Amino acid sequence: MNLLLMSSTYTNDKLKNTFLNILTKPIHQNKALIIHQTEYVKQTYPEYAEYADTMVPRDIKIFTELGIFPENVSNYDVANKEKPDLEEVDVLHVEGGNVYYYLQQFRENGLMEDIREFVDGNGVYVGLSAGSTIMSKVVDENLTSDENFFGIKDLSGFGYIDFNLLVHWDSKDEKYLNSHLKYSWETGKKVICITDQQAVLVQGDSFKIISP
Repeated sequence: MNLLLMSSTYTNDKLKNTFLNILTKPIHQNKALIIHQTEYVKQTYPEYAEYADTMVPRDIKIFTELGIFPENVSNYDVANKEKPDLEEVDVLHVEGGNVYYYLQQFRENGLMEDIREFVDGNGVYVGLSAGSTIMSKVVDENLTSDENFFGIKDLSGFGYIDFNLLVHWDSKDEKYLNSHLKYSWETGKKVICITDQQAVLVQGDSFKIISP
């Protein structure tokens, strides 16, 4: 199992090198799929519409600069009900957005099991923000700022990490941070906080925090 769970994108060389080191084949032989929720973000959060349009092109550019051939990088918006085939994919990169929307769409599109098979088959999974937090056993509503507009009752994530991941640690206000830390302390829940410059690397049963 190779999971690289980030807050933001590949913001420094340490994160890029970590990504390169966990690939199971030479960089130019890899095929990458970027999963995103651009249309949902643009419709639901119009103030982020311009930024949402930049995410996929930004990460395609990073992949190609690292050495993946442009024709081997594709993308899939989860608003599309025709799910992608993951059998030929080496790198699965899941962008940020609303984690509850991912839960809804992955289940409706039948992608939950496909992604599990991909991860269990030793594919390289890279998550950004919501794409990272969905790897936990349960999406804890007290440890995310995302809104559950969909009334989802089953908050089970993929369950590959036994802790909650609190992302964007360096961009939250003090009141938000204190409330989350207080909740973690009172409930005894294990929480790992990472900044936009950090990531959690999960391989097998072990994990470590990657910092620049």
